[in-house]
Amino acid sequence: MSIAIDEIRKMKEKVLDYSGYGLNYNPFPAAGVSPDTANIDQIRAFLDKYFYEKIRAKEITQLVRDLVRSSYIEGSARHMWLWGDWRVGKSTILMKLFLALRDELQDCITVYVPKPRYGLVKSIFYYFTREYDPEFFFELARKILVKVISENPNLIQDDWVEVWKESQESLKEKTIQECKLKLVEEIKKDTVDVFSLISEGAIDSEKLYDVCVAKLSPEYVTEDVIKIFTDPKDPETLYRNILELSEKRNYSDHLVALFKVCIISGYYKHIFVFIDDVEDVIRLWARGKAEKETDELNNFLDRMHSNLSLLGTMHPEYFGIWKERYERFVGRASADPLNFTLVEVRPIESDADIMEMVSYFISKACKTTPPYPTYPFKEEVIKDLHKRLGGKLGLILPSLYSLLMKGAEIGTETGKYPEIDMEFYEKMKRGVFEEISS
Repeated sequence: MSIAIDEIRKMKEKVLDYSGYGLNYNPFPAAGVSPDTANIDQIRAFLDKYFYEKIRAKEITQLVRDLVRSSYIEGSARHMWLWGDWRVGKSTILMKLFLALRDELQDCITVYVPKPRYGLVKSIFYYFTREYDPEFFFELARKILVKVISENPNLIQDDWVEVWKESQESLKEKTIQECKLKLVEEIKKDTVDVFSLISEGAIDSEKLYDVCVAKLSPEYVTEDVIKIFTDPKDPETLYRNILELSEKRNYSDHLVALFKVCIISGYYKHIFVFIDDVEDVIRLWARGKAEKETDELNNFLDRMHSNLSLLGTMHPEYFGIWKERYERFVGRASADPLNFTLVEVRPIESDADIMEMVSYFISKACKTTPPYPTYPFKEEVIKDLHKRLGGKLGLILPSLYSLLMKGAEIGTETGKYPEIDMEFYEKMKRGVFEEISS
C-alpha cells in the first residue's frame, strides 16, 4: 500500500470531535478569503456562517444609505471603491451588500462578479446571464413587448380583431379601435398572452420589429437584442441566443442593450453591479490589455449613465496606480469624472470588538453554555492575535480555526481538551502562523 493511500485511510477514520469544548463544530473559517463564487446560495451560506455584521456596522450603514438614497430613490449613478489592505474584509462587505440589495430591492437588477477573470465588462455580462435564469429573460421579453404593443395598439391586425370580437359578447357592437384598446387592457393584465398573439398572427412580427427598432435603438438597444426579444420562441432558445451575444465582438453593446431593456420595461428602477478584486486588472494583466479593458468599462458606464451603479474592491497599492492611469475612475480629479466615492475598509482596531466577534462565533456552535463567552480561548490569546495580525479578520479567524483544531486533535486522541491559554498558544504559534501565511 502506498504512503498516500495509507494516510488518506487514517484521516478518514480520524474525525475530530469538538464536543469536549461544548461545540458542535469548529465555527471559524479555515481560510481567510471569501469564496470565489457567484452562486447566491453559497454566498448566503458563507455569510451566515462566517460574517459578523455588527463589527462592520459603520461601513455597511454608510454604503447602504448612500446607495439607496442616490441610486434607488434619486435615480442617479453612485459608483464606489471599497479600498483597504489584503484580508481586512472588503469582499465580505461587498457580498453582504449584494445580497441585501438583491433580497430587498426586487425592482432592481443586482449582479455580483467574484473576479473580473473574463475582462471587466465581459465578466459583468457573464455573471448577469448566470445569476438570472432563462425564465427571467423570457419574462423580460414579455414585459418589453407588452409595453411596446400597449403604446402602439395599431400593431394588432384588424382582421384578427374582427374575429376575436365576435367571441366577446360585450365587444360585438364596439369599433375595431375600441376592441384593440380592450385587448391592450387584457394584455397588460396577462389574461391574454402576448406571445400567443404573435404566434397566432394577431400582431405583424415584422411591423413589431420595426417599431421596436424605432423606439428602442435611440436608447442603445441593439438590433440583435430586439430580434431575440421580438421572436422569443421559448425560454431556453431565447436564453441560448442571449448567451451567444456575449461571444460577439460588440458584447459590450449587447450588455448595455439588455440592461436598458430592463429599465425601459418599467419593472426595474436601477442596476447594481458589484466587482471584487478589481486590482486584478493591474496586478495580473499586461498594461495594454488593462488599458483596453478600462476604456471599455469607461464607455460602458457612460452609456448606462444614471441607470447603473458600480461598486468594486481595490487594494491601496494598486489603487494608487489606478488613480495615476485612469483619473476618471477616481473621485472628481478630472475635468469629466465618473464621480467614484472612496470608502476605506480598515482593520478592526478595538480588542473589545474582536472579543465580541469571537464570542458570537462560539455561541453559534455551542451545544451547552460555555464557562466563559470565548471558551476555550483565553482573553490574552485573542488580544495577542489581534495585535500580532494587525486587526485583519482574514488572518485572525483562520488562526482561531487552526488553534481550535489543534486543541480538538489533542482532545480526540487523549480525551483531555486543553484550554487555549498563552502556554498552549506559544507552543502552537509557529505552526499556526506558517499555515495562515502559506
